[in-house]
Amino acid sequence: MSWVWHVHLSTIWRMVEEVHKGGKSEHVYISLGSNLGDREGILAIAIKCITQSKCTLISKSPIYETAPWGMNSELWFLNQVIEVTTIISPANLMSYLLQIENDLGRERGKSFSYMDRAIDLDILFYGKKIVNSSQLQIPHPKISDRLFILKPFLDLNPNFIHPKTSLSIKAHYDKCGDKTLIKEWR
Repeated sequence: MSWVWHVHLSTIWRMVEEVHKGGKSEHVYISLGSNLGDREGILAIAIKCITQSKCTLISKSPIYETAPWGMNSELWFLNQVIEVTTIISPANLMSYLLQIENDLGRERGKSFSYMDRAIDLDILFYGKKIVNSSQLQIPHPKISDRLFILKPFLDLNPNFIHPKTSLSIKAHYDKCGDKTLIKEWR
């Protein structure tokens, strides 16, 4: 299945206009996941879309295939974590990620249960910032519970310190009780 994608120029222009003038560039970690369609291709397109904004790709983890977490589905996920630098505010970056999800075919259900999805993009960390709003929580509140986030993150930066727990990603990985099957993709 081929995916037609585009980035809404109005979204990019709005973000450019709202960038912190003279703002400091922050290291941001973003998780990507897909269990519908050309999963690997969708991850690659999502990364390309992210880096078309004011985000510079620093590194990306290997891709992992994981059993579905918290849902009944026979479709396994491909998961990856990337590190970017950006001067886009956390809220504007999240808006942009949601637009990418929409453009790549993400359908959000009306219920709060997990569903199969073409793409899922989450901000894990935005520097050392802590954001608690009704629309956005940074650090992502479920990082410590999810092996499919911790394993790829471990490959990128095992010594990164979680700003709320003061523990490293390696410590969170070692303590994680998640037993979901996970294997490196290809």
